[in-house]
Amino acid sequence: MYVAAAVEARRRAPQLITLYVSCGDQAAIEQMRGAARKHDFELVDKWGLLEAANRTAWQAISVAMVANSMKLEANSTALEADRAAATAAVAAVGNDTTLLQRVNSLNFDQLAIVDYAIMVAADVFFGIKKSTFSTVIAYDRGVRSGHANFFERFVFEGSRIDVNQNRRYSASPAMKGNNDTMLIVVNGFEYMDWYL
Repeated sequence: MYVAAAVEARRRAPQLITLYVSCGDQAAIEQMRGAARKHDFELVDKWGLLEAANRTAWQAISVAMVANSMKLEANSTALEADRAAATAAVAAVGNDTTLLQRVNSLNFDQLAIVDYAIMVAADVFFGIKKSTFSTVIAYDRGVRSGHANFFERFVFEGSRIDVNQNRRYSASPAMKGNNDTMLIVVNGFEYMDWYL
């Protein structure tokens, strides 16, 4: 469902090529990653980003060590100083792997805060309206972009509340929102009225 929604979101935001997924289940992430690849999306998560950052840092240090070693071969004192500096840099990056360990030690709610910050700042966001997490992110993004009436203007437009306080959309499920903040909506109880 989410990859199909990403394809729909890409129609509105053609620059959408990388998807960040907020999920605590690594098997589900891998399953989604395979589905995303079929539509030319790159799927990333917080763990993959941290591991990639560490690999990039190690590669940069390795290149710097080789380059410095080549230019300093003639001067053994300078070479030893350079090796000591490179060793210190490697140790510093080695300590950065503790960031991944720290993220792994976070509880469910703490991990959500990391995801929240990333998704509020993302160029494009989409989630499912039934998720309070996604809905609050969309609300925050709407307010930050100057659309205090984001839900009335982009999400609720063309819907109605029935006698049981359920919101009814003309099409359900459907993608609603503007070009950078979208929610998959379905008919049902409308809890967003409590925010507005």
